[in-house]
Amino acid sequence: MSTLIVDFSAVFWRQWHASGNEAVNFAKDRAVGQIRAHAVEARGFPLAPRAGAVIALDAGNNWRRKLWPEYKANRPDKDALALEQLRLCEQELRDEGYPMVRLDGFEADDVIASLVASIEGHKTILTADKDLLQLLGSECDLYHLARDKYVFDLDVKSELGIAPSQVAEWLALTGDASDNVPGVTGIGPKSASKLLAKHGTLAGIFDALGTEGTFTPALEKNLREAASRDACPILMSLQLVRLTPQRAMACITPELLAAIKAPRKPQPNTATEENMTIQEFEPEIEAPRASEPAPTRPHQPEAPSLDRAPEAPATAALATLPRDWTRQLEPADSRSAYGLAKVVVASRMFPAYGAPEAALLVLMAGREFGLGAMASLRSFHIIEGKPTMSAQAMMARCLEHASCEHFRVVRSECTNELATVSVRRVGWQTPEIYTWSLDDAKRAGLAGRGNWSKYPREMLINRCIAEAARFTWPEVMAGVYAPEEFGGAS
Repeated sequence: MSTLIVDFSAVFWRQWHASGNEAVNFAKDRAVGQIRAHAVEARGFPLAPRAGAVIALDAGNNWRRKLWPEYKANRPDKDALALEQLRLCEQELRDEGYPMVRLDGFEADDVIASLVASIEGHKTILTADKDLLQLLGSECDLYHLARDKYVFDLDVKSELGIAPSQVAEWLALTGDASDNVPGVTGIGPKSASKLLAKHGTLAGIFDALGTEGTFTPALEKNLREAASRDACPILMSLQLVRLTPQRAMACITPELLAAIKAPRKPQPNTATEENMTIQEFEPEIEAPRASEPAPTRPHQPEAPSLDRAPEAPATAALATLPRDWTRQLEPADSRSAYGLAKVVVASRMFPAYGAPEAALLVLMAGREFGLGAMASLRSFHIIEGKPTMSAQAMMARCLEHASCEHFRVVRSECTNELATVSVRRVGWQTPEIYTWSLDDAKRAGLAGRGNWSKYPREMLINRCIAEAARFTWPEVMAGVYAPEEFGGAS
């Protein structure tokens, strides 16, 4: 049996980048499922139960960034929606009782190195990070997420021509582009392997400098420049990529080691943690006045604070629902609205909303259009990370407007190649005709994407409705886009 050590970031971000236009919680669910599967039994060769599992997490105040400010500076900022899913993924695993460990100032790789040195018996690391190859040995292997197979210490020797103990020096010579760690100019993977096979270590390579016939003039020049450069000399590169067990040993406690081997016990959120989440979000919506006490109940019907502001004449016709919100099953203030949003996410009935904050914003957007909570959740969709309103809902909002004389789809003229919509405002002499063709969809980069390939006629109609609504009643639509304009849901 072996103990599973999970590189949490590697698992989650791999699923996130593969999620494409799937529901926003797709990556979270896949990451949780993948960790569960590997935590139960060894995958691939022969199946065997696990002795335990532990999840290693990254922490802030990264010591590598302090040593070399350009470390990982080439990576784009993380999407806020992705970070929220990352948090939810961590929380779901925590609730299931998986031991988790992070140490301020250190990356998960450092924690994993300390775990490998501290856990007795065989270990398997679940990751796709080549840095962790340096930890492989007779009692530690690695399940490579990208290759979907196990990697052993002998595989490192056969594939790279070096031992796992030489991987850090190999990375220092070649550089690590993904982490923005510079190497030696002109040295690639094969050259680095040959140098280490001959000289053993980085120190051995530099000791050989000046020995006649050992290096070409160009290689010797590049090695000397790498050793003396002002920005991240090669010994600093080595320090950045090397993993040592002692570095994060402070997080390895007897209690942690016991929890890894023990049966998992769910660890649900406490009320304090739940309140903290709400308090961090709510001031953006509704901050209580200093002289007023904070609400003590989730629902305050006598003083609804989320009612719509007085409407301008242009949008007054949209007020089709009664304004006595307290007599409906509707949230009446920001706290109860956020509570409803949490229920929406927990129910999984609307998987596009992977975070309560996203569901809350949709509820608020729907209220601007006079929609109830459920109608809002049905009418709005998240496509490519953007909130969009269904074409049918857009058409309904326009039909309710006082200036709408007619808004109809000319179905007799709608095919898989062309859609036609007729609209007319009060006072217009003749209707306005809108058309949208498959050629238009191709020019917009929509044809062949998602439902455009399955249901071209319906997608053309909906795309035409969206354009007619936005251009004819801009005071109603206020720039809202339909999902069909982003390829639609698959």
